[in-house]
Amino acid sequence: MPRMISRQSITRVLLFLFTALLYPVLAAMIFCIRLFRKNNDPRIVIMHFAGIGDTLLMTPALQMLREKYPGSTIDLALTHPRVKTAFSPHPALDHIMTLPQRSKGYLSFDRINKRFSGLIRVLYYFPDTCLQILFGCYDIAIVYALSGASLNLSGSLSWLAMIPCRAGLKNLYLNRQYDMDYKTIHRMHVYIKILSLLNIEKKGLKGQDYYFPLCMKDMKRAQQTVENYADLPKPWLVMHPGGVDLQVPRRWPESSFRTVAEWFEANTGGSVFVIGSEDEMSLCRYVADTGRGRIISVAGDMPVRETAGFLKHADLFLSNDTGTMHMAGAVHVPGIFAVFGPTDPSLLIPKDVPVHAFQATLPCVPCAGSVIDGKTRSCIRDVEGECLKKISPEMVINEMARYVKTHY
Repeated sequence: MPRMISRQSITRVLLFLFTALLYPVLAAMIFCIRLFRKNNDPRIVIMHFAGIGDTLLMTPALQMLREKYPGSTIDLALTHPRVKTAFSPHPALDHIMTLPQRSKGYLSFDRINKRFSGLIRVLYYFPDTCLQILFGCYDIAIVYALSGASLNLSGSLSWLAMIPCRAGLKNLYLNRQYDMDYKTIHRMHVYIKILSLLNIEKKGLKGQDYYFPLCMKDMKRAQQTVENYADLPKPWLVMHPGGVDLQVPRRWPESSFRTVAEWFEANTGGSVFVIGSEDEMSLCRYVADTGRGRIISVAGDMPVRETAGFLKHADLFLSNDTGTMHMAGAVHVPGIFAVFGPTDPSLLIPKDVPVHAFQATLPCVPCAGSVIDGKTRSCIRDVEGECLKKISPEMVINEMARYVKTHY
């Protein structure tokens, strides 16, 4: 039986042909618009195809960029709509665009090593994104991709959009390149160092605070959730047992989260809230399905910005190495506890965010450094994720008990 061609594939082919045929005319038109534009402030696009945590690590550099160009248009291109929701609105940004969810084309970009084939591939899979960036008439593209697929994709998009200044890590599509060993440098510093390609520097790398503004609407919605549980005693421990596993395991066993929750309820007199997305509801229910009624799952109840507002009312926070952990730091949760497996906390946790990090002592740890991507090898241990399983609940409980005794 012949294979049916989907309507989406036909639409993409037609859009590709239309874009490819008209691209020379469109590019010439954009060149003329840029040439005769009266406003001298450069139009800037940042390409950062990553999650919430990585985007928060980028915000100090974003603030530096806004200080340098207060009158410029600064737009941000992201991968996930959820990240766009988290950062809309943001005072340092004028517009946020997202990449269409076409994983087949996106994940194959790490194999591109020739300019022509890369441009044809990106034009085929993302013609609408190419046109959107082209019609942005940008003068500067800052590529905050670190490796593999995202670096090639970001670079080729900026090249196709005829952006005169294209800055980022070493890549064949960029004309301003910073050659650094990004896997051994703190992620926040990597983003700040790339700005030096635009002569934007800050002595001593100050200003490392996350910047995650919450509007009054988010705070009011979060306050409503807080009021629903106002009778539950403090301190409040919020835990996020979920998170995405990429290539190598990053999740602490759910039974360990459950053990910590039971201990906290029984020994501190406080309450536990388990948060997560709709996809993590069953996991969160398992963690919360115990105790004396002061362990509550609110997974799936709050969108991402409302979750950030809810975290402002937390006294302690426990999670894996996730974007939610970074979000807890951004809203200044006093006591943050995070379990790390393959990644290096010294390269990912900002110095001005007090985090109690736990990591096993194995010869292969941390195997991924600061970047988990398509080139990250799978776990080599006989027991997959052994680095996480070696962190016992008692290790976290002992550290948390000392914190509670000191602060409450």
